[in-house]
Amino acid sequence: AEDAYHIRLEAHTMLANRAAEQSENIEQQFRLNGRAALKIGQQLEMAEAKKRQCDTAALLIRQWWMIENLTEQEQISGDPLQVDEEVRGLIASSSCRMDPLFTRPENSLEAAKSLKALRTVVKSRGNSASGALLDPVSRHRFDETGRLIQRISTALEGRLIDSFSDIYAKGGTYDFSSPDAATRPGRLNWVELKELALALFQFDGGRRLHKKYVQIVLTTHFPDFGGAESSSDGDSDNEQEVDMDSMRTKLSNLFHKVCEVCTAEFQLIANVFSTSSAKGDDDAFDLSALSDSLPFQVARALLQRVISDPIDGLQARINDLLDSIDRRGDFDAGTKKLDIFVVIHEKAAGLFTLLKDSAETMLMPDGKSNRGGDSTEDYQAASDENRRAVASLIQFLITQEMSLSNSHRREYLNLELRLLHHECCSTLDRTGAKLIMPKTNSETSRQSSALGAGGPSTYNAPTITLDEKQLRKVGFAGLLKGPLKQSVLRQPLMHANDSLARARLMFGMGQGNFGDVDATARVVMAIFSQMCDFYGNSFLFPVIDVLGSLLDTTPPSAPPNLPFDESSPAPDLGVDGSFWAGIERVHSAAKAFDRELWAEHRTGSERVWEILVATGSHTSMALATDQRTHFFQELEERGETAILKALDTISTHIQW
Repeated sequence: AEDAYHIRLEAHTMLANRAAEQSENIEQQFRLNGRAALKIGQQLEMAEAKKRQCDTAALLIRQWWMIENLTEQEQISGDPLQVDEEVRGLIASSSCRMDPLFTRPENSLEAAKSLKALRTVVKSRGNSASGALLDPVSRHRFDETGRLIQRISTALEGRLIDSFSDIYAKGGTYDFSSPDAATRPGRLNWVELKELALALFQFDGGRRLHKKYVQIVLTTHFPDFGGAESSSDGDSDNEQEVDMDSMRTKLSNLFHKVCEVCTAEFQLIANVFSTSSAKGDDDAFDLSALSDSLPFQVARALLQRVISDPIDGLQARINDLLDSIDRRGDFDAGTKKLDIFVVIHEKAAGLFTLLKDSAETMLMPDGKSNRGGDSTEDYQAASDENRRAVASLIQFLITQEMSLSNSHRREYLNLELRLLHHECCSTLDRTGAKLIMPKTNSETSRQSSALGAGGPSTYNAPTITLDEKQLRKVGFAGLLKGPLKQSVLRQPLMHANDSLARARLMFGMGQGNFGDVDATARVVMAIFSQMCDFYGNSFLFPVIDVLGSLLDTTPPSAPPNLPFDESSPAPDLGVDGSFWAGIERVHSAAKAFDRELWAEHRTGSERVWEILVATGSHTSMALATDQRTHFFQELEERGETAILKALDTISTHIQW
């Protein structure tokens, strides 16, 4: 049994060795045959490529000869070739002298490619030395053929653009679910638009089409983007007051319309202006076709025209609306203009946020899978290039938003400071007090230049002080019923808080609200500095000086009558009781100024201290603290002087 087992084992070993040798021979033959097949395939591919090049060159030569023949016939007969009429189909096809390639609409893409190749031939002769070798007759024939090619190209491009405009003008719902959906009733036939765009791409990269598309979008969706309506509105606005609700509605409708149209057009641009053909395949959107960033160029051109056009753009429309308010020239209109600035800022921020989101979601769809047989590397490369294009478009939107916001912010800041100063001075003027305009304002100018609140064009409020002579005439009673009245003391603080609220909306609160922290700090610092100057130099400082000057330190010339009448008021010892009431009101006003405007460590107050802390601007915080310290130090020194004079008066009367 053991011998039989060894015999069978040796037999199996021999069989396995023989099978291994046969498999090695088969593998070796497979490798040899595979290399030979691969080499044959490469040779066939090269031969096929050369054949295609030869066929393309032969077709190009036949087309050149055909156009050259038409040129000779035109010169011999003297009858000009009606290129535009034949291309546009105004002449029956049986009477056309040109090839059907250029006259039939179904051949538009092939005709555009052929004309592009022919124009390349014409340009190449001018860029090479071979043109100098032609004899004068051949050179003349070549030039005439080139002119006819250009005429045909211009006519074909015009026909395609007109067809594109006609299809777009018909309108319809945008449905990009599939190419078949575009042919349904009530839908915009974006597939035909895409085929026309592919053909027009052969003419200077579709530059004329892009301009025409932007123009028809404006004329179709924004028919009122022009000077007629805005001028008529401006004339009518001169005769009536500013209606804030009406203007807010106009601005809301304007921004909503821009957002709605641009969002829809982003989808159309992504599907129409990509350079792949949707005809014959199931993909409504080929991501790899966007590698040339053409849709983003069209989207940028549309946004540039809609937002920044100097005549019809969104910014021009807003400026016209603001100018209509300026034509009134009263301060009530100025206050409403500040509110309009805030509304514009809020609407613009929302608009650009939506546009940036639309640019990412519409022009760069993440849900598209890699279909069509493209390799993963090619698909990833196209995706990376698209992301860079999307980032460039978003950066363009950010630049446009900054341009719109900065121009309005500069106007807002100057108007805010001017109206704040006017309201504060009007509060004192309504009490009957007299105001004096100083000859120079060097201190305020130095403070403003140190702050750098808004550049050299920032409004510097003049220090208009109360007339101390007039205040002395009205006496203590006039002061208490006039400038030191509680409502008068509170009114400037209310105006300052309104200014801070608008500034927060225009510039943001700082890091938490994603605002421009540096600009926010400078603006808040400018408002606080102006209020310190007004509440101190213009208001409380003259008042407290007058309170001290009204005291008479001279003792009475006659002694009081004895005995005293207990029912009559006691002697005031030279200091009227209204003096102490005035001092108390000044002290209360200073505390209210610090509590209502500075509001240190009051979380949620949204006053100067909290805003500057949120911005993180140490420079502005240091300057504001210095302003506050200087204000209270000066007020304390003047108050001490007045109180010491009152004590001296009392001492003099007691000693007498």
